[in-house]
Amino acid sequence: MKNAWNKIIGVARITIADVVRQKSFIILFCLCLFLVFMVRGCWNTKMMINGQSVSGGNFAVQILQAVFVIVSGAVMLIAGLLSMRMFRRDRDEGMQAFILSKPVTRLHYLLGKIAGLWLLLSAFMAVLHCAILLIHLQHAGSVSPGYIAASVMSILNVLFVILSVSLLSLLVPDIFAFLCVFGVTAMAFIFDGIAQAARSAALKSMLQQAGQDDMTWWKFVYWFWPKSGALASAASSFIDPAAVIITGNVLFPIANIGVYCIICCVLLFVRFQREEIV
Repeated sequence: MKNAWNKIIGVARITIADVVRQKSFIILFCLCLFLVFMVRGCWNTKMMINGQSVSGGNFAVQILQAVFVIVSGAVMLIAGLLSMRMFRRDRDEGMQAFILSKPVTRLHYLLGKIAGLWLLLSAFMAVLHCAILLIHLQHAGSVSPGYIAASVMSILNVLFVILSVSLLSLLVPDIFAFLCVFGVTAMAFIFDGIAQAARSAALKSMLQQAGQDDMTWWKFVYWFWPKSGALASAASSFIDPAAVIITGNVLFPIANIGVYCIICCVLLFVRFQREEIV
């Protein structure tokens, strides 16, 4: 067992070193940091409410939540871009054949590649979230202890994107794999927005008038669709110290994405077993 873990860790280290050396990754990292520091002006924004000027500091928590979700979504996008050519790039450069020529099984290789990219992007996200936190502390002076929990929850979405894009990249062209997962994730955020809006009494009444059959179909799609948006929303709720955390709204998205990750991981292993190593 220890030997197996060493092999997985070895592949993960190679993966991290390989990605970090890519100029595109360095450019994306610097660009994201630059954009994060550019949004610090949001905390200084002046708004007119009922004829009175209100500073953005009064909405510091809401601004932090919005920027937090945007950053999490951006890292998910980067995860998709890096995942779509992960195996194909290794195969074209001969790295795949080189690693598997050693006493490393396909399972070790697969787990090492996924773990390496996931750990790297999790660290990437943590750096960006820390940058946001520092900006918020500068303007608000305090932050909810749940911020760390929110950041940890967000990395599950990153794992889902890595696994799903990697799986589809073995079945369809790389760009189609990325666009497919991007579309599914975008719809997940849209569905979550609709679901939150549907909790209002007015919209709930309108939806009921649309017919029970339509509502049943909508509920079926909503409950079984990957809950990337709901997980991001649940994570951001931990940032607000005044928010009431509903256990079901947190556990269900985690369980949903966790199940999808397990399914994608199993299917990825089954499909990769049939790949020809050249």
